[in-house]
Amino acid sequence: MIQLLRINTPTTADRKRLNTLDLDLAESAGKNYVDVVAYGNQDRRLLQRAGFTWSTIEDDLVGADQDREKADRAYATAVKTRAILATLPSGRTAYRTLSDYTNELASLASQYPTKVKQITLKNTSLEGRTVRGIEISRDVNVSSGKPAFIMMGLHHAREWPSGELTMEFAYDLLKNDGVDARITNILEKSRVIFVPVVNPDGFNLSRTLGYEMKRKNCRITNGQIPTTGQCALSSNQSRGTDLNRNYAGFWGGPGASTSLTSETYRGASAFSEPESRNIQALVSANQVTTLITNHTYSNLVLREPGYAGAGNTPDETLYKSLGDQMAAQNGYDSQFGYELYDTTGTTEDWSYYATGGLGFTYMEIGRASCRERV
Repeated sequence: MIQLLRINTPTTADRKRLNTLDLDLAESAGKNYVDVVAYGNQDRRLLQRAGFTWSTIEDDLVGADQDREKADRAYATAVKTRAILATLPSGRTAYRTLSDYTNELASLASQYPTKVKQITLKNTSLEGRTVRGIEISRDVNVSSGKPAFIMMGLHHAREWPSGELTMEFAYDLLKNDGVDARITNILEKSRVIFVPVVNPDGFNLSRTLGYEMKRKNCRITNGQIPTTGQCALSSNQSRGTDLNRNYAGFWGGPGASTSLTSETYRGASAFSEPESRNIQALVSANQVTTLITNHTYSNLVLREPGYAGAGNTPDETLYKSLGDQMAAQNGYDSQFGYELYDTTGTTEDWSYYATGGLGFTYMEIGRASCRERV
C-alpha cells in the first residue's frame, strides 16, 4: 500500500539526513516536517531504523486518488447540468490528457493567429513524442526583440495540476487581453512562452496507463532508448530520470541520487535526457528574463539557491523582492529552495547561473495532497 507520511524533522540536520535515504520525498515540507511517499513496509522500516517518527497523512494514496476522481466526475456533472459554474478560464471540468494538451495548443493558435504561435521543442521524448508549446504576445509572428517569460509544467509526471495551471494561465492571458490593463501591458511588452508538458512519456503513463504515481521520465537503461511498451512494464515503473535533477546547474550535488530506481535519480550525466535538453535549448534561444516551473504541492514560491551550501545569489535582493511580491498575490510563502530540502540539477539551478534570468519553482495547488500528484 502506498502511503503519504509526514516525517518529523525538527532540525536542519534531520532534514539533510532524511534526504540521504533515497526515499520518495513529496514536494511538500514545513519548518519541522517533510512529506514522504512510502511504498510499503520496507520504506517505513528504513525510516524507523534511521530514528525518524511520523504521522500518516494518507493511509491509502491510490485509494484516496480514486475517491477524488469520483468527486471530479461529480463536479463535471454539476457544471454540465448548470448546477454550478465552471471557474477555470478554459471552462474545463476535468484533468487533461496528453492529447487534450496537444489539441488545445493547436486550437489556440488557430483561434488567435496574431497572438499565438505554436512551437515545437528541439527533441522528441524517449518514446518519440513531440514536445509542444505556444508563444503568446501581441503581433506574435513579428520579430520584435521583446523579452520572454517562460512557464512550464509536468517535469514530474504525477503532478497533474502543474500542467493545468500552465495551460489555464495561457487562456487567462488570451481572454483578458484588452480587458485587463495589466494583461494587455504584458502582451504588448513581452513574449510569454508555455510548455505545459515537459515530460510527455511519464505523464501519459501516469494519466492514462494506470500508474498514477509515475514521477520520472522513461529512461530504463542509461544511454539506451526504451523499446515499445518497456516503460509501462511493472518491473520498470520505478526506473527513469528525475528531469528536475538533470540540469547542469550543480548537477550531481545534494538531493540528487545516483540510483536509477530512486525518485530523484539525476541521470547518467547533466542534460542526459532529451526532455531537459529541450528546456535548455528553449531558454538559450530566447531572451528569458524570468521563468516559472510549476510543481505540486505546498503553496510555496521557491528561489535560488536550491541547496544551502551554494550561498545566496548576487541578485538575492531582487530575487527575494520579486518572489515576495508574487507570493503576496496568492498567500503562498516565499523562500529559498533549500528551505524545502536540498536539491541540485533543477531547472532554475541551471537557468539562473547560465543566463542570469530569475527562475522560480511554484509549489502550487493547495497545502493538502488533494490531487497534487505529490
